[in-house]
Amino acid sequence: MAVAVATPDGRKLTYLEVGDREGPLVLHNHGGPSSRFEAHLLADSASKNRLRLLCIDRPGMGQSSPQEARSYFGWADDLVTLADALGHHEFGVTGWSEGGPWALAAAAYIDPLRLHHVSSIAGAA
Repeated sequence: MAVAVATPDGRKLTYLEVGDREGPLVLHNHGGPSSRFEAHLLADSASKNRLRLLCIDRPGMGQSSPQEARSYFGWADDLVTLADALGHHEFGVTGWSEGGPWALAAAAYIDPLRLHHVSSIAGAA
């Protein structure tokens, strides 16, 4: 089931959640072309490791609203918005393939006191 969070500028970020709702939050950046449904590929591992894993449709993909002047900084800000909406101060970020650079943007722009882990898996752009 798709769930959406509103951004301060009125856009919608849609995501799919798998794993343990009480576990540490991990925000996953899907590859391309892909979508939030990539979470299904990671569901067993998320559950086994007791992680709350969300895969978010990036702006203009899947059911997330497009974003004019889309940037890596803007995406990092969107990840913080999503973590805040879920009540998580600390979280990790992963990215697969084309999602890798977007995950690395988190490392560049998000306060390290909030961002505890970043993984880029076979990152490509």
